[in-house]
Amino acid sequence: MGVVLGFITTALLFSKYLTPSENGLLKLLVSYSTIFAQFANLGINAVAIRFFPFFRNEDKKNHGLLFLLFSVLLVGFILFLAVFLILSPTLIQSNKADSPLFVDYLYFIIPLTFFTLLFGSLDVFYRGLFKSTVGAFLKEFAQRTFIFVFILLYIFDIINFHWFVIFYCVALSLPTVILLILLVKDKHFHLKPDFSIIDKPMARQMVQVALFGLITGFGNIAILNIDSIMVNQYTNTALTGIYAITSYFGILVSIPSRAFLRIGSTVIAQAHKENDLKTIDEVYKKSCLNQFIIGLLLFLGLIVNLENIFLILPPDYAAGKYVIIFIGLSHLSVMATGANTIIIGSSKFYKANAYAVMALLALTVITNIIFIPRYGISGAAFASVLSMCLFNVIEYIVIYVKFSLQPYNYKFILIVIFGVVTYGIMYYVPSSANLYLNIAWLSTLTIILFMGPVLLLKISPDINALFAKGISLLKNR
Repeated sequence: MGVVLGFITTALLFSKYLTPSENGLLKLLVSYSTIFAQFANLGINAVAIRFFPFFRNEDKKNHGLLFLLFSVLLVGFILFLAVFLILSPTLIQSNKADSPLFVDYLYFIIPLTFFTLLFGSLDVFYRGLFKSTVGAFLKEFAQRTFIFVFILLYIFDIINFHWFVIFYCVALSLPTVILLILLVKDKHFHLKPDFSIIDKPMARQMVQVALFGLITGFGNIAILNIDSIMVNQYTNTALTGIYAITSYFGILVSIPSRAFLRIGSTVIAQAHKENDLKTIDEVYKKSCLNQFIIGLLLFLGLIVNLENIFLILPPDYAAGKYVIIFIGLSHLSVMATGANTIIIGSSKFYKANAYAVMALLALTVITNIIFIPRYGISGAAFASVLSMCLFNVIEYIVIYVKFSLQPYNYKFILIVIFGVVTYGIMYYVPSSANLYLNIAWLSTLTIILFMGPVLLLKISPDINALFAKGISLLKNR
């Protein structure tokens, strides 16, 4: 439901009723606030994920972990304010010529960063309580519902663009407020300090995890957002808006993995604590296989409907054709490597993850510097796929060397063959004259051609079980 809402809001309404510059503004506000929030958490989220199994004790109110989280966040937010106030004159100067709209709303980054920062830690805390669906529902569905309502208010001239930006920021902040209320309601909101379980070796390890968690988290978030910021710096807000809208289609490929990553990090952290390599191996193999099947199906759906997508979007967005392809490929590589990042990040080898992320960030910046001036937004997207694929290969090697885990087998070759054959057939399939009927026709046929052999050959027991369950539910009705 969240994906459908996001598609309607971003792909259909934003592209039609907001100018490319206005879309660029929204993307930049989100990108900057997300990066600043990751810096301001000072690595405490990595500590919470890694050490929650040690703090978890309902009777003792989780040994004051929430107090520790909030204390670090307060320090981090103060540091962010200082850095932002120092950087803001430079941001204003560098954007006032080509991106004046961004300059007008620059200071909206401050409240957005605060709520993004707080949501990240509260969500991690809830995931530690094995309640991963709460944050997922609020972020993926409720937030998009608020945005959908507010864009309708703008479309029907109930509010102007200025108020829409304000309400947009409110929509991004509301999940944090709701999560905080739920925390109090569920009686998990305890701010009494308790450091009884933290001895010197554990404290030393927590500091190290926080430091490298800060590096890894900041790097990961920067990698996902730096392309939009650099597109804006090398071009303007309008092209940034086109990049934001078209890259959204590519990001759809990896959206199904978000729910898994929320709970997967908690499960794998618990398995590392218990030295349960068997569970880690099982999660790794299943995550790679199932996510690759789903990711490739979604990528095929995008490619066969590429012309339809640009019939939906206004003509200005045609420049983003290769953005969809390259961003889709980069996120397909994420799906194909499953739980690699959380396996390394929650293990004793978390430092390797930090080094790899920083190397990837450097590579992303360098490739953007090379390709954006030459190829514009297509160059930024190509830089993303190049950097992301290399990063995933590095993480695969680390897991193979450190844990002797290897998730790939002949099934992945078969899946690729199914994908190539499906695309080959779909290339010659005639289109319908009706746009939306054509989308439905091409998408349905793609699903049948790709998923048919996947199900018949039982490539994934999990997907077959899910399919059988769906058939059973339909029969019972």
